[in-house]
Amino acid sequence: MKILTLLAAFFFTLNASATLSLVSHDGVHAFNLPLKQSDLGKSVGQLTIEMLELYQVDYQGSELGLNSVLNSPLGLDALVIISDQEMKSFGWCYSYNGVIPELYPNEVEIKSTTDSILWFWGYAHYLNGEWISQCSRD
Repeated sequence: MKILTLLAAFFFTLNASATLSLVSHDGVHAFNLPLKQSDLGKSVGQLTIEMLELYQVDYQGSELGLNSVLNSPLGLDALVIISDQEMKSFGWCYSYNGVIPELYPNEVEIKSTTDSILWFWGYAHYLNGEWISQCSRD
């Protein structure tokens, strides 16, 4: 039933320009919900948690960030070791109006009903002793 509710929410709001969206770790949209006037002034983190709880989506995390959504991998299961000098560490990232902020989601305030928030499964890339990127997608 939860999946049907999520899919219905996605299909009925595809045309909404201002949304809070989440794409699951396997690439399927989990939900896509329009922003409302009552969402203004809330943080991205607060609204994300409200939406996950409203639609009873399984998650681990808080307004500070998401650890797991819909059984996405955690800890060592979220690491891809490429060599002794390279790895990718996967986790949840978000963009706000197309930009990936250098702030925790509880620090970004929703200012307009035309804002767009997208949560996606990304990775930080470690190479030759340093982290060279974060929130990348292949």
